[in-house]
Amino acid sequence: MTSKKGRKEELPDWIDARWFRHTFVTTYMAFVGQTADPWDVPVKQAVEVMQKIWDATNGHEYEITASSPVCQKVMIGLFLERF
Repeated sequence: MTSKKGRKEELPDWIDARWFRHTFVTTYMAFVGQTADPWDVPVKQAVEVMQKIWDATNGHEYEITASSPVCQKVMIGLFLERF
């Protein structure tokens, strides 16, 4: 069985894994939980929301895109939760 817990090395080195897990992901999940269909959030909307969360909670400038490690880590985590 593969662990669903994300590995720190998948994120850029300067991102604090604890902040990412407890603040960024938790805040994004609160948003997803309030959508009409949490399993079908459009990628463009997901990226926009993640960027707003990032800007509001992290002092480092970072651009979130659909292919950025931060977005991919969150999206893969959501995908794994489905199964």
